[in-house]
Amino acid sequence: MKLRWQPGDVVDVPGFEGYQVSSIRPREVRLVYPEGVECSDVLESGVRCMAGNQSAILSLVRRNAKSPPKSSKPLQKAALAQPAANPFQAALERARAGKSAPVDEEVARKQAKELAERREKYRDFKPKKINPDEVPPGMKVVHTPFGDRLVPEK
Repeated sequence: MKLRWQPGDVVDVPGFEGYQVSSIRPREVRLVYPEGVECSDVLESGVRCMAGNQSAILSLVRRNAKSPPKSSKPLQKAALAQPAANPFQAALERARAGKSAPVDEEVARKQAKELAERREKYRDFKPKKINPDEVPPGMKVVHTPFGDRLVPEK
């Protein structure tokens, strides 16, 4: 929820009829209750009633931070001492040594098979060409690598 508030203003809280914000300070807001509604302290949630029980100060409550979960595996000092491997540096070193990147044989066979199938499928592909005398009125030819197309003139 957003409120537009300036010092000295008392602003209605949208969606909560009769409730108003009368002041805002770091980590706290002063809330005025509607007629006939009394405030009750809930200190563990940060609600502290003011004199007359017609207003309260709502504050952010600091709680103890939770401790991090304990790991079931102890940290290995040797692993911490070594810097993380740089994949780009490893690729450069392989290239300088004249070696290629490690290849999974099964993946390489699958890719080669897919490439051969694609070449066979599109072996007879010829882009469609449209002669200028075949263009109907109100249309124009658009040339693409995949063939010509007719589109409306604008």
